[in-house]
Amino acid sequence: MVTTEMLREWQRLGKQGIDEAGGLDGLARQYGVASDALKHCLRTDGTLTMRAEYRLRMDGEGAM
Repeated sequence: MVTTEMLREWQRLGKQGIDEAGGLDGLARQYGVASDALKHCLRTDGTLTMRAEYRLRMDGEGAM
């Protein structure tokens, strides 16, 4: 399950952090989440998808 804390961490990684983790698949393994679930939340360039941004807003993060 992808948590809002994970979303915040991934948002800070950026493309370089994702590349260092072995891409999206490597990052998914590192966090113990399904690769497909991560890809619904994070793009390869390090930006969050609209779905993930919405989830953070609903969790009280406010405007992104």
